[in-house]
Amino acid sequence: MRTQQRWRNDLAMAGLLAVFSLGCMLPVNSFAAAINGFYQFGDTIRLKSWKGDYLHRADNYRGVTTSDTGSGNNWIIVSASSKFKFKVTLKSSKGDGLHRPASGKPTAWGTGIGNVWTVEYIEKNQVRLKSWKDDYLYRPDTPQGVTMSTDEGKGSVWFLEVVDKEEILQAQLKEVQAKLAAEKKANQKLQAQLKDVQAKLAAEKKAKQKLQAQLKGVQAAKQKLQAQLKEVLAKLAAANKAKQALQAQLKEVQAKLAAENKAKQALQAQLKEIQAKLAAEKKAKQKLQAIVFHGQHSHVDGYAKDSTMTVVIQPSVLAGEPSDSVEGPEGRLMMTWDRNAAGVRNATSQESAAVSREGQTLIVRGGYYWLKGDLDGSKYSGQYFNPKNELCGSFTILRFKK
Repeated sequence: MRTQQRWRNDLAMAGLLAVFSLGCMLPVNSFAAAINGFYQFGDTIRLKSWKGDYLHRADNYRGVTTSDTGSGNNWIIVSASSKFKFKVTLKSSKGDGLHRPASGKPTAWGTGIGNVWTVEYIEKNQVRLKSWKDDYLYRPDTPQGVTMSTDEGKGSVWFLEVVDKEEILQAQLKEVQAKLAAEKKANQKLQAQLKDVQAKLAAEKKAKQKLQAQLKGVQAAKQKLQAQLKEVLAKLAAANKAKQALQAQLKEVQAKLAAENKAKQALQAQLKEIQAKLAAEKKAKQKLQAIVFHGQHSHVDGYAKDSTMTVVIQPSVLAGEPSDSVEGPEGRLMMTWDRNAAGVRNATSQESAAVSREGQTLIVRGGYYWLKGDLDGSKYSGQYFNPKNELCGSFTILRFKK
């Protein structure tokens, strides 16, 4: 099951606001149908084992195992055949593919026949992966790891989960933010080093000034002064050399700061691009709408005559797809009465509804009333009944067009 985009359609009809949110479950009867209908080549997926962990690309050389978490759990579906939709390769987070070697356990490899897997559909989102050697990718009853086996038991069954693109972008955003934090910490360290260098230069300057004062005060003892002067000059030369070394270090630090600033700007540009993609995807989700029928109904007892009725239906159900392909409410039924059975005037009701269609006959089952009628172009007309299947009234409603 995968949650699709959600529809929201606000209507102001007969004083009613209709808000309808829908979800879709993948209607699968083969893996080829899954690829064409919901799981697309290029999608990022996870394969969950019967033990609850996921097929994982480890950090070690060619390593493939299982793990509860980590980016190594993500695999990209790639077509391995232009003729057969169920022939696929699985590209890991490191760019190589899930590989069945000539012998031994599964590994990761760049190319070869061992990278081609045949997907065998079981039910819902359950599949088996058959290798070129006709055995299956297998999760044994061990703390961790995968192997190959001809056993078609639970160890060879994998639950295919599609990773939402927004989730991937959020992970990339988190990684960028972590890098920016590390760069900030490094900048602070460099600034502390620069401050230390500046303090040393100030100390050297102060020492030089002190030596010059001593030289001026001992001119009477020339020989002693000359010896002291020689010593002072040597210290000054060493101090100058140290100063030059510190200046070179300072220049290097400044160059690193400039490089870090450039890297920071590049990361900020990547962050802005990710945010733009997220905004575009959000905008695309908001474009989907439901199908609305609106018109009038009359009760057989006469207390509701030509009162308004609105039915909102999930598009795939109206197209004739099976009702078990929809997650959440398949439709919504809204009715008003100028006066109901209790004598209340201008009464209204709104409730979720199950929707089914056979040919031109459309049945909408609300919490109390249920409708049965025929679709004739954009018109839906028929009768409605109570929970005891007693005839309560008739209706005629037309498909609303923007």
